[in-house]
Amino acid sequence: MLAAMGDMPSLSVMLRTCFIAMGLFAMLAGCQTMPSAESSPEPGAVFHFLAIWLKDPTDQAARERIATQTEAWRDYPGVISTVCGQGLPGERTIVQNYDLGVMIVFTNEAALRAYEQDPAHQHIIREILAPAAEKVMIYDFLVSNEAATGVSRAILRQRQYQHYREFAN
Repeated sequence: MLAAMGDMPSLSVMLRTCFIAMGLFAMLAGCQTMPSAESSPEPGAVFHFLAIWLKDPTDQAARERIATQTEAWRDYPGVISTVCGQGLPGERTIVQNYDLGVMIVFTNEAALRAYEQDPAHQHIIREILAPAAEKVMIYDFLVSNEAATGVSRAILRQRQYQHYREFAN
């Protein structure tokens, strides 16, 4: 999957556009004061983002394993979407350059918490991620249902376009 990305710049552009769109949706529609510790979580989708620095950034097999596993979570209960792509290097000092980015969007916080505790998830961390990753940073953020619906529609359109391209060839 990722090896093919290098051969298809349009897919790379689509992934970058998807990451940018998700970030913009989160910033524009999801930015709000965080609830206090004693209040219950707000309803809304949860974006679970991993920035991954690989021990060997040239290890295509490790990239493929992580990408394949990311795709496999698509059918997990409570998952809206999954995507894995190469980190986009930046020259600004504020930009953290990483090798792979993984984004999994959950319907709500309860779905994220169930995923975190799932033995299959723990197995993937031990058997796929830990051996390949030098460092992993995880960022979880809550997005209003309205904003998440817009992102879900955009992702659905992207999937439909990808399926169309696959079957048209």
